[in-house]
Amino acid sequence: MLLPFLALSILPKHGAFLLVGGGATTTEMVKGFAELCGGTTGEIVVLSQTHANPADGEGSVKLLQKNGFVHVSLVKNTEFSEPERDALEANLGRAAGVWIPGGDQSLFIKRLGLAWCQRVFPNLTNHGLNWFGTSAGAMVVGNPMLVDDATTEGIGLIDGIVDTHYFVRHRELRLRKAFFGCRVQYGFGLDEGEWIVLRDNLIEKKVGTPQIFLRESG
Repeated sequence: MLLPFLALSILPKHGAFLLVGGGATTTEMVKGFAELCGGTTGEIVVLSQTHANPADGEGSVKLLQKNGFVHVSLVKNTEFSEPERDALEANLGRAAGVWIPGGDQSLFIKRLGLAWCQRVFPNLTNHGLNWFGTSAGAMVVGNPMLVDDATTEGIGLIDGIVDTHYFVRHRELRLRKAFFGCRVQYGFGLDEGEWIVLRDNLIEKKVGTPQIFLRESG
């Protein structure tokens, strides 16, 4: 009778998603990410391919280091060969978390490759990799993914669609139209400074008053 319990107890804990609606990244957000990662000693990989120049991700590196993270690496590639993608996958497999800043979600997908993202990231997060994403870095986790006033294919790490800068940029109608035009469980409208934590498509925490659409089952 103990075997099923023991088997469950050694299964890896799935990673969590800390998704921010944009604006300034606060100390509280970084501390929340540290809690998900089990502290500040694990490896954090900054993927700033949302930026025109990924080297601009140095700002994220400095922010993490300022808040106590001791092992932070920045991926500066604008293009990836297959060996470079393999090396990145291996690096992420050893990491406690991945950090995706704001910018252009389409550029992120284009540079890493949609098929690669849809193959690699679900496997990694299912095995414990934690995800921090703000603005574009939050929007890429959904499928579909909002780009301007249209939807396109995203990574699909959550059963939902995410919009950011929600009230500041008057995106209420955009999210509503996208949510009711697809079949995902959640629609998240996150304004600047607001954030949520998701794990296994369940909301573990929310800060602020995000707009949340929930589709009932059945």
